Amino acid sequence: MGHDQSDLFDEKNLIYKYTSEQAVEDGFLLDVRILKPQWKDGFGMISHITTNVLSQGYWETECRFGVTLQEAGKSEKCRLHFVKECSKQPGVAQCEFKKERRLRMCNILDLLTQAQQIISREGILGTFYSGFIEFPDGIKRKIFIAVNEFEKFTIMLPEDY
Repeated sequence: MGHDQSDLFDEKNLIYKYTSEQAVEDGFLLDVRILKPQWKDGFGMISHITTNVLSQGYWETECRFGVTLQEAGKSEKCRLHFVKECSKQPGVAQCEFKKERRLRMCNILDLLTQAQQIISREGILGTFYSGFIEFPDGIKRKIFIAVNEFEKFTIMLPEDY
C-alpha cells in the first residue's frame, strides 16, 4: 500500500511528536529562516541545520577584537573594550561575544549551497538524502538531509539522525 509524502506527518501516523520549533527552543536546531529576511521561506528547500553540524566550524571563534571565546571577559583587550565602548552605559561590563555567539555566514552559505546540490543531483522528490560536503576545515564529511514537518529539509550529521 503506497503512501504519499503528505501522509508522513498526519496525526494518525505519529507515535511521538517533537517539532522543529521545540528543537530550536531546546538548542538542537537552527532555523535558517531567521538568518536573513529573504530566507523567510528557507534557503531553497532547506529550513533547519542541527547545532551539531554548526559545531563543525560554523561559529565565529574570535570576537571583532581578536579575543577567543575561552578568553572572553578575561583578556586585556576585553578590559580596554569595556572601558572605551561600555563606559557610556554604567554597570554594563558584559562581553557581547560571550552573550551571543555569531555564525560565519560565508561558511553557512557554502553549507546550504552544497546541501542544495546534493538534493538537486538526486532529484527533489525524495524525503531523505545523504552525501559528502566539504566542511570549513577542508575535510569532506557525510551529511544527511531529511524532510521535516514544513516539507522542507534539515541538514544533520549521521549521528543526529
